[in-house]
Amino acid sequence: LANRLQQKASPAAAGTASAPQPAVGGVPSQQSQRPGSPQELLANLEGPPDSRDTDTEGGRTHATGSKNLEQTKKISVVEINEEFLPVIVTEVSGNKAKIKTAGGEQYSVSVGDDLRGLDYKVADVEMRHTEDKDGNPVDDSVVKLHNTKSGRDVELIKGVWAQEHPAFAVLALPGSDQMLKIEVDQTFAIPSDPGHSYKVLDIRPAQVILRRVEDNRVITLQKKTPN
Repeated sequence: LANRLQQKASPAAAGTASAPQPAVGGVPSQQSQRPGSPQELLANLEGPPDSRDTDTEGGRTHATGSKNLEQTKKISVVEINEEFLPVIVTEVSGNKAKIKTAGGEQYSVSVGDDLRGLDYKVADVEMRHTEDKDGNPVDDSVVKLHNTKSGRDVELIKGVWAQEHPAFAVLALPGSDQMLKIEVDQTFAIPSDPGHSYKVLDIRPAQVILRRVEDNRVITLQKKTPN
């Protein structure tokens, strides 16, 4: 009798052991939850969870709401332009300042002097001292310049290269044959995506950072490098 009972129980036990386990809630394994690139993480910094979407070079992983970003992904950064003055202030003492050129030449200037080889005249020299966030003293003395041709004023802070003109980028937009020139704080729209507008947060040497106004979603556009 014991042998018969054992024989009847064995197939049921075997079937239970070999039955496949159903997935619980469709949660992927940790191996499939690989982090994205820094650009992807920045793109997911803001915005509701149901609008998240990550991209990689080899493929794409889409979440709910990803279709809303398809037009943004088709924007191409054609050009990024950052023009810096080829001089920097190395020292300020009283009403005089020492200037160093990008080529390594050094000379002193005071109010009324012209910068060598440039259309700028020294309008003011000011010694300034502040503190950083940790309370340490910082010398941020400034030399104020005036462009004798354009009339534009520029400030040279000690130790900092100054931009001669505001940085700008040129974008190729989907659904349009025209190029769009943008600057920081500018808001623009994509013709093929009339329901959204985008504000330029920053222009970097190889990136353009946008914020979608409607949901504060931050998007990074990478400048394409020639092959």
